[in-house]
Amino acid sequence: MSRASEFLTVFSKLEDEILRRARKVPQLRGFATHEKSKKVQYFSSSLDVLQDYGKDRVVNEYIDTLRLYGKLRNALSHNYDDDPIADPHEDTVRGIKQLYESITKPQSVSQIMTEKPVVFSVGDDAYEALGVMDRNWYTSVPVYRGENLAGVLSERSMLRWAVASADDDVKLTELRTLADIEEYLDTPDDSETDLYYFVAKDTDVYTVRDLFDRAIRDGKRVAAIFVTHNGKVSESLLGIVTAWDLSRIDK
Repeated sequence: MSRASEFLTVFSKLEDEILRRARKVPQLRGFATHEKSKKVQYFSSSLDVLQDYGKDRVVNEYIDTLRLYGKLRNALSHNYDDDPIADPHEDTVRGIKQLYESITKPQSVSQIMTEKPVVFSVGDDAYEALGVMDRNWYTSVPVYRGENLAGVLSERSMLRWAVASADDDVKLTELRTLADIEEYLDTPDDSETDLYYFVAKDTDVYTVRDLFDRAIRDGKRVAAIFVTHNGKVSESLLGIVTAWDLSRIDK
């Protein structure tokens, strides 16, 4: 098989995938059947639909490369019954194969998260917990009461406790366990603190990265993303992602 034929074969599979995704875009439900068919009939128009939709982060991550390969396909052959008019470079063939894999099997958050993360219990010694954070440069550690999340121990939560206890000698001397500062812990639904999210283990890394980027645009900071099986707070914690882990995303 020539490189051109190999390229066109992979492109055909990629095109099928893009058209399939475009047909599922909720905004198309209001269109008549023939209008909807026209919008997702071709590769380029399907990319337009997905780009406007904006929520398919995997496709949007590679949108420029997809359009480039679409133009190359057009340059090679508009008619699969005709022989291709040129032979692409082997790097181009390798590139479209990698792109197809990246689109159909994107890197998931479970591949970049820190597994088996440190967690605390409300019954843990407060000073020992802070020592663990200091020695390991942890900035946020989830704290559990039984199987339920009580909150997140962070630098800011300790600062809030210290400010509230500055004029209270009893609070300062009676600090024993994390239960004593539970009311000062960060919570995922508290917009006044750093942001915390729970995501499912199969969430793609581009969606996760978007959470960090969106927070920066809003003048906030994602302190940590907690990974569970289905992204539910009630589930066991599988891993944690911080901004440092984003460097593990494949380029």
